Amino acid sequence: MEARVWRLLARVGDREQRLLVGADGALIGSSPECDHVLSDPTVSRRHVRLVPNGEALGVEDLGSRNGTRIDGARLAGHGIVHTGQRLRLGDVELLVERIAADDSVAAIGAASAPADTEPGTPAASTMVAAGVVRFCLREMEPLLIRAAAGIADEELAALAVNALVRAQIGLGAAIHRDRTDGVSALIACAGRLEGETTASTLGEHRLHVHGVARDDRPGVESVARMLLAALTLADRSRHHAPPQAPGAKRAAVAAVSVLTSSPALQDIYRQAARLAPSRLNVLITGESGTGKELLARHLHEASGEPDEVFLVLNCAALPADLLDAELFGIEAGIATGVQARAGRFELAHGGTVFLDEIGDMSLDTQSRILRVLQEKQVYRVGTHKPRPADVRIIAATHRDLPAMVEAGTFRLDLYHRIADWRAELPTLRDRRQDIPGLAALFLARSCAARGVRSGGLSKNAVDALCAYSWPGNVRELEREMSRLALFIDDGEVVSSDLLRPDVRAAPAATTDNTLTARLALEERRLITEALVRTGGQVEEAARGLGVSKATLYRRLAHFNLGNSD
Repeated sequence: MEARVWRLLARVGDREQRLLVGADGALIGSSPECDHVLSDPTVSRRHVRLVPNGEALGVEDLGSRNGTRIDGARLAGHGIVHTGQRLRLGDVELLVERIAADDSVAAIGAASAPADTEPGTPAASTMVAAGVVRFCLREMEPLLIRAAAGIADEELAALAVNALVRAQIGLGAAIHRDRTDGVSALIACAGRLEGETTASTLGEHRLHVHGVARDDRPGVESVARMLLAALTLADRSRHHAPPQAPGAKRAAVAAVSVLTSSPALQDIYRQAARLAPSRLNVLITGESGTGKELLARHLHEASGEPDEVFLVLNCAALPADLLDAELFGIEAGIATGVQARAGRFELAHGGTVFLDEIGDMSLDTQSRILRVLQEKQVYRVGTHKPRPADVRIIAATHRDLPAMVEAGTFRLDLYHRIADWRAELPTLRDRRQDIPGLAALFLARSCAARGVRSGGLSKNAVDALCAYSWPGNVRELEREMSRLALFIDDGEVVSSDLLRPDVRAAPAATTDNTLTARLALEERRLITEALVRTGGQVEEAARGLGVSKATLYRRLAHFNLGNSD
């Protein structure tokens, strides 16, 4: 049976709090000295003490001013509560529940401990030696490449997280930088600690790997030292870069500038780094949210001329007449009240224009863009006077441009001019190994924007995130983490029940790759999404899926999706 822990759901004013009660119990009150603080005037400073007692939770009122009630009955001294009962402290009501132990502690992305953290601090996951050799041989290369290019600490940390997850060394890792003395520490959270710690020192840096088990599992210290070397190399690259000769182009960054462990995406970024200094036009394809603009910006930054203009325009966001004015500019007097202004091509002369969703523009606009590329000049709308417009185009679309060429809705000659190099970005569901690190990073950033610490994601939350299909890709994952950050307290662990219903309902990943298994997974996903859209209304969901209500009830029972009575 899966281990479970106690949790209380409380609402104080318009704020919801989730209070975990561990094996040693918890003190609840309004005083900061309590394990859980309820900031309400009706709650005493030390109101109650809760202690797990088998299948019940013991409650001791500590002489509170406004009393403690269990399901409305006043508590005198000691009592017990069970799952589903309501505990009332003054005017604050708390719902008692049990949750899976794997939803109570951070498995990944918790705020890092200071470099001088005491050994024996509890952590989230179990450290095992399996995979250490594979980690050493395969996972360090991208880390070292990025470090050599001086990549930022938080990005290096996210890659380290992914590497540690795959190596099964631990499910938590984060870099902590002490701004006073410049010390970098990478904290790798391990399992049940025995009060030991492995620390490696290189130059001015310290690396602590907390939670080395008492059997001194092999390989851990070697991994620690390699990660430390990566950190040191990153700092040296940032702080000791060789001076550039006056007028010389900066060298292109030959590193993977995206947080990924996907070989396909790493290869795309390696190729991008090679061709970035050229003036080749680039076409980036892939589903919405896969990071097309991120790759475009990387190409510009790695071009050796990152100070040149980089302008972005979403071609799908404007009607044809306004799009032409934005691209090519417009002359004064062409219509009442119109002022002369330059377009994107004119403004970006010598630089780069990123045309997002180029597949959504009209054939007439396509013809004018082709003329700009051929002549390196642009004509504003309403004039025959040419203006210089020598630009590099990076275009992006989620559409199938070759199919559009066949259908006559996209010009073949323009397609060849913008696709000197073509990159198709993989979906997030095709690189699920990146999900834990990206989610932890997005959550930490969103929490920092609120001024709170990220408590990380529980194992069950990580499992649910990895099982979900993410039709909106990385952008959807980032928005989900931004939403979660609004609903958690400082340092609170994100448990799986805080995720969106459709994310929670995603089926667990399976190694069965047969057609039957994959079709079943897709059917389950479609049914789940239909129920989410209709708020659980089976009849309405059945209509949307094109099946009878009876059929949908049978499929619900087959997939064990809720009550099928």
